[in-house]
Amino acid sequence: MTALLPPMLHDRELCLRPWRRDDAPALVDLLHASMDSIGRWMSWCTPSYALTDALRWLAEVDQGWASGEGECALAITTGAGPPLGCIGVNQFRREHLTANIGYWIGEPHQGHGLAARAVRLLAPFAFAHLGLRRLEIMVAEHNLPSRRTAEKAAARFEGIARRRLVIGGNSVDAAMYALVAEDFASSKPAP
Repeated sequence: MTALLPPMLHDRELCLRPWRRDDAPALVDLLHASMDSIGRWMSWCTPSYALTDALRWLAEVDQGWASGEGECALAITTGAGPPLGCIGVNQFRREHLTANIGYWIGEPHQGHGLAARAVRLLAPFAFAHLGLRRLEIMVAEHNLPSRRTAEKAAARFEGIARRRLVIGGNSVDAAMYALVAEDFASSKPAP
């Protein structure tokens, strides 16, 4: 796939924008404030997560957009404010025109529907500009807030995939949700 410029997607209040290098300190602070909720499900979110980790990840995101593969992530914000969370497309399977969509919201901002709105903003872009026909959301079976997010984003539950995810070194079952391009046929994708 060819290089892509990260998009700027928005609705009336929410903005999905490219991550910037100067977001690194806010990213670290947000993750440290969210260890109980995010760290439980994402093994990389630990108290040792530092500025060097954030800068390394931001470089990987830049590379993902430059290559059109890898981690194509965007910061979730409201207007010009600091990041409230993250959403991205990853694990591309080009032969099947499929990828995963993942998201997290910092603990201080959870419970307001931000992630579901972000999914609804990003999916039409992914279908129109990343050449995908299907987006999968794989959520640990017992991660009920993230499952509710997938459902609020109109992703269809397709079943439980046994031992699909590894969290903290343990294989866990995952609830699999999917969005397909036809779900957004009437939506106009952002450029």
